[in-house]
Amino acid sequence: MEYECISRLNIKLVNRKTIYIYLYIMSGNLIFEIPVIFDMSGDLTLFGETSAEDLVEHHLVWTCPTTDISASRLENLFLIGDISGGSNLFWARADNSSNELNQEYYVSNFSEFVARLLLKDSTLIFNNSDATKNVPIGPSIVGQDPSQNIYTSSLTGLTGTRYAECMIRVLCTHLLGNPLSQTFIKDETVLINYIESDANVNVLASQLNETFGGDVSANGSIIVSSQKLNGVDTSIDVSQNVSDGVGNVILKSIYEQMFGDISNNPTRRQRFVEMSDLSGSQQNIKTFVYKMPFLPGDRINFYIRNYINLDFEALTDASGNVTNTLNDLELSDIFPGGSLSLGVPSPGCYGWMGNPANNSFNITQQTTDISGNRNIFDAHVWKIQVTLV
Repeated sequence: MEYECISRLNIKLVNRKTIYIYLYIMSGNLIFEIPVIFDMSGDLTLFGETSAEDLVEHHLVWTCPTTDISASRLENLFLIGDISGGSNLFWARADNSSNELNQEYYVSNFSEFVARLLLKDSTLIFNNSDATKNVPIGPSIVGQDPSQNIYTSSLTGLTGTRYAECMIRVLCTHLLGNPLSQTFIKDETVLINYIESDANVNVLASQLNETFGGDVSANGSIIVSSQKLNGVDTSIDVSQNVSDGVGNVILKSIYEQMFGDISNNPTRRQRFVEMSDLSGSQQNIKTFVYKMPFLPGDRINFYIRNYINLDFEALTDASGNVTNTLNDLELSDIFPGGSLSLGVPSPGCYGWMGNPANNSFNITQQTTDISGNRNIFDAHVWKIQVTLV
């Protein structure tokens, strides 16, 4: 009986897939670094409020060329009151249909919009201007400087490529040295369909919503934040109770850095000048709320890390029936991950493939910190920038 070994790869998403998303906004020399990690399991970790450019070590740089996120939308969405409330300064447009009818301002809608934009509705353009932020081509070569073993051309065209396709191109570049060498992949549509699915969009949106203090979405798919901002469903010219303000470490960090920018940016300075406290003797009880002064040209950076689980298709006979009479080919036989005993990076090994159990590197441009599963491809940390219009 004849047997055929299908040398194509099945792509599956790892259940423990983690997405790291860090956001910062820039205006001139001003940087709003928001060090947040979003995990697909639903846990959220805040590192703190330290402001610094590129706080997160990243490995690939992309631009999202969308013109759909406006500074005015963020201004109308996030509101700030008087400092009499201490750190409990923040409100948002109400997530209901009272007097505030424009639903595009609702935090949960914004969270879903951003998640859908990144994962499905927009494209990414690869930036290969920094030679240290490119995909290494495996396997590593004995005696060769690892920095010489990288793919230096762009992974996308001038108009960009969808997010899921970018993941596939990173995979093909590392394993075969060509982002378009995809014929060895059997079912890339599995990955594409998962990344762009409503379920995956809602997972990312829920974590954005948690960070920004949003309410539950109308369809219930986006989870309410544990630090939900109280909603203003009237004109912002109507005073609010100071006690209704909510603390939010991310918005507070942005606000503090906005205020620090007023000596450099006259437009932002004027927005602060217009924030008058008209509550008089009631200032410890009542406060007017104002739009946070986001400006066109401010930029948001998302830092995202993804894993892909790879597997070879089972052996079949001439009729296409799966048979167990021969051992399946092991992925690590073709694309072995590294080993500390072989050096960093390991000659003859693929640095972005998972390592043997209990033999893990740190995550670097040449290596992954994934251990115990040699079938995992680590696409590393991507820096994706969106500019507000």
